[in-house]
Parts: sequence; C-alpha cells; structure tokens
Amino acid sequence: MIRSRLGALGNFAMFTVILTLIAVAIGFGILFWTGTLWAQGYFYDSPTSGLSWRAPAAAAVLTLFLTIWCTIEYYAPNSTGAIDDFSIEEITSVKKFWSVRPLNAGEEKDKPIAAIENLYDKEKEKPKKEKPAKG
Repeated sequence: MIRSRLGALGNFAMFTVILTLIAVAIGFGILFWTGTLWAQGYFYDSPTSGLSWRAPAAAAVLTLFLTIWCTIEYYAPNSTGAIDDFSIEEITSVKKFWSVRPLNAGEEKDKPIAAIENLYDKEKEKPKKEKPAKG
C-alpha cells in the first residue's frame, strides 16, 4: 500500500498518476504499433516481423522511464527540473566594475560603474546625462 504525506487526497492523487501512466502505456503501444505499420508499409513492401512484441516493449520502456521520473518527483519534490529549465549561463555577482570607453583621438578613459549611476530614468524613459567621474 502506498503511504502518502497528504492522507486521502494524496492517495487519490497517486491513484490518478498510476491510472494516467497505464493510459500512457496503452497509448504508446497503440501509437508505436500503428505508426510502425503505416510507416514501414509506406516506405517498404511489408512491416517488420515481431511487431506484436516490439511495440509493447518500446511502450513499456518509455512508460518505465516516466514511472521512475514520477517516483523520484513524488519522494523528492522539485528535485528534477523541467526539460526546458536549462541554461548554459553562469551568473556572477561583482562588487566593482570598470568601464573603458574610447574617446575622440583613440584615447580611453576609465570610470568605475558607481560614477555612472542612474543613466536611464525609467519614469521618463529618456537617458540621463552622465555624471562626471570623481578622481
């Protein structure tokens, strides 16, 4: 018997997940069987032999993967991120930042970022004038 942290509501939710996984397994089996019959009948003379066990086996493998994923998520909520929750960015906080801007004759002038505060006024949505650098 499955024990839940949510009591009767949790048992009903788990029962719903199990029924959904069974429906998904049946759907995968039907999809793989008919898809293979159609595609191989279209591209080749006849479909592959052993389709009666290959389609259910592929459906079982995918359903097993989804069952393991659901089980992990049930026992450790939010431990597996969504498939689209991926980023290659690495965010780093810095305390000081120096901006080097080219001037007219190829000269460069260094400014700390603290000297360029509030360059953009969000209320008026117009750029403000730069404050001169100290030092």
